[in-house]
Amino acid sequence: DTNLAFSANGGGDFVFNVDSGTFLSLTGGADGVDAMTIAGGGLTLSDGDLTLSGGDFNVTLDAGDTANISKTGANAGDVANISGTSVNAIQGLTLALTSTADAAAVDAYQGLNITWTESTDADTFTALNIGNTTTTNSVTTALSIGTGWDTGITVASGGVTITTGALAVNSDSITSDGTLTIDSSGVVQLGSGDDFTTDDLTVSGGDITGTNAEFIDI
Repeated sequence: DTNLAFSANGGGDFVFNVDSGTFLSLTGGADGVDAMTIAGGGLTLSDGDLTLSGGDFNVTLDAGDTANISKTGANAGDVANISGTSVNAIQGLTLALTSTADAAAVDAYQGLNITWTESTDADTFTALNIGNTTTTNSVTTALSIGTGWDTGITVASGGVTITTGALAVNSDSITSDGTLTIDSSGVVQLGSGDDFTTDDLTVSGGDITGTNAEFIDI
């Protein structure tokens, strides 16, 4: 085999000038075989697009490196967009973290960290938006939390608002350290064998009624 080698001698650069009708093409041997290798230094694309039409996009970082995507332009549009189509079961994005033992007593890991810095405009910010969907033969779940977690959801402020639908607790209990308020059109319905336990119960209007000849024990 014969190699074509370019070796710099001094402070000069290798410059390849192409116009709108020409381009630089590298023909590799096969998928998975390196066609160009940069052993040191960086690769800078100052303008234009970086297009990957096939194969894998693999990024391996050193200990102190980070994959950064930034956009400061005023135009609207997504900063990063992921789309996928398949007849098989796929994941749009998978985040996998592995904790390793070290000298630190406690390390705080976060799978997804979202921060927001506002301007002086009266903007709105939604940290996580799950859009509408219309299904005919599928079973959909917007948010699924598996087993083993000490706490499923923690809300430090803002509360939880349900516009439509129901809050279903299929196990354990609902516990409130503050005031549990049911509006004028709301109903608290206990199933057979369920209990409602409280220190004080205040009814400012309306009635407490037992239906179907049921008794209310106080």
